[in-house]
Amino acid sequence: MNKFEKNIPKKVSIVMPAWFIPGMNGKYRESETYWLASECLKKLIERTPKEFYELIIVDNGSTLADKDIAPDLPSLKWYWSQADILIRNQNNLGFAIACNQAINLAKGRYVICINNDILVWEGWIDALLEPFESEITFTPPVGVVMPALMKETRDAREALKMEKIDLTKNHDVFGDGAEFGSCWIAKKELIDKIKEMNKQELGESTFYDENFLLGMGEDRKVWQQVRMLGYQTYRTHNTRVFHQGNMSLGKIPDRKKYTFANREYLAKWKQKHNLV
Repeated sequence: MNKFEKNIPKKVSIVMPAWFIPGMNGKYRESETYWLASECLKKLIERTPKEFYELIIVDNGSTLADKDIAPDLPSLKWYWSQADILIRNQNNLGFAIACNQAINLAKGRYVICINNDILVWEGWIDALLEPFESEITFTPPVGVVMPALMKETRDAREALKMEKIDLTKNHDVFGDGAEFGSCWIAKKELIDKIKEMNKQELGESTFYDENFLLGMGEDRKVWQQVRMLGYQTYRTHNTRVFHQGNMSLGKIPDRKKYTFANREYLAKWKQKHNLV
């Protein structure tokens, strides 16, 4: 692992894993995974006050080169240079390990973990922080907050054209039991408690359980651990995000052998702890 760091302490540490290889084409265009990831990063930068956050990007063994992408896309040098902390792995170590690497370097009081196929809008980070910092009483107390999903379109091209989204429906509603692993925020102190839980159970102080292969399911265990600690996961309807989904994992031909193994591992863990 090679690391480049700009030492800028911020209130929020945003963790974003990335994995780009040639041939990640799809319904939108050639190199669609990198295309949407670059648009995701642009919107995050445009719509998030820089004084709020540090950005930690994990290059999880990418082999994509500028010669492999269309000239209308930003260069890979641009993409990686947006990070305040850039972690570069020689191989794809999987989602759990990549996120753990970034979380271990996070300096913020809060940590946001976000996939690079998510589009955000103005005020998103304030809305995610609101349940932690408002005078609203939550029972059980807030452990993790996730955004609602926009439903205006399922097409990323259409979503990219929208400067504003409608937040009037269910405004100020906070739904409990939320489970959305592609974008969430938690206090660093809660993350440390989950790391301690895993240390006692697995012998390693990690946030995500690294027994989950490649990706899928590791977040489901975390939500259960949050509740085991007496907290709850909430969805705020005061912000919405667009999520394309499967822009990286979906490009792996044999991905089912990993996802099936992860489901089996999670089921055994839940059974061990008498969880439904």
